[in-house]
Amino acid sequence: MSKQLVTCVVVTCSRCGEVNDDGEESYHFPSLEAVKAQREDLFHDWRWSDEETPDICGSCVGIEACAESGHVFGPWWSCWCKRHLEGPEHTHQCQRMRWCERCRHGESEPLPTESNEPTESGGTEGTGIEER
Repeated sequence: MSKQLVTCVVVTCSRCGEVNDDGEESYHFPSLEAVKAQREDLFHDWRWSDEETPDICGSCVGIEACAESGHVFGPWWSCWCKRHLEGPEHTHQCQRMRWCERCRHGESEPLPTESNEPTESGGTEGTGIEER
């Protein structure tokens, strides 16, 4: 059996240390030129410190943007059971949830009661529910 030492480039985020941040597999590149060739495909959401080096992963770019200017929440999503489960299989109060479209931060609150559901326009004006 022969052995060969191979050197490769693995891109890691300078902020969180994650490798390649695509969630599926780690990519090993033979050179920085190979990394740059994948800029649009694999590293399009990364912040680059210069034309040569990806620096901050897409997740951290979103976290930094939210820290600077606040979250961008998507719509509220209701509890999956929609108040149809009762008994021992439903051990918690129904919640509604929403997530930031940039950093994926989530928040939840108790699902409004029938008397204070959101209005058709999607808002909660006049319902006693405070928007955040």
